[in-house]
Amino acid sequence: MKEKLKKLPVQIAVRAIIVNSKQEVMLIKRALGTFEESKWCLVGGKPDKGENLDEAVESEEMTPKWFDLDKVPFNDMWPGDSYWMTLVFAGKKVRGEFIFSGEGGLKEYKIKEVA
Repeated sequence: MKEKLKKLPVQIAVRAIIVNSKQEVMLIKRALGTFEESKWCLVGGKPDKGENLDEAVESEEMTPKWFDLDKVPFNDMWPGDSYWMTLVFAGKKVRGEFIFSGEGGLKEYKIKEVA
């Protein structure tokens, strides 16, 4: 997988998992015309030039909604989110690599628990 990743352009994105006292996670839908407009995702984004990772989490182009941890709409999220998010919700720390097709489908992934 590392050989494949070396050939692809690297895109860095940052996501924040925000869980409230009711055990609900905040997900967002992006504004129309953005890459993720039809999918629920965690708060965050790609840093603009000169922007740090903390600043990339905040955006005015999103509509937030709270979901119970056991009712996260994985069918309306990016392929692969359910693989790692369920582990994180269970208290595990993970590192993952995901390769997507041009159509947004998941071609390949690797998830590893870390200490």
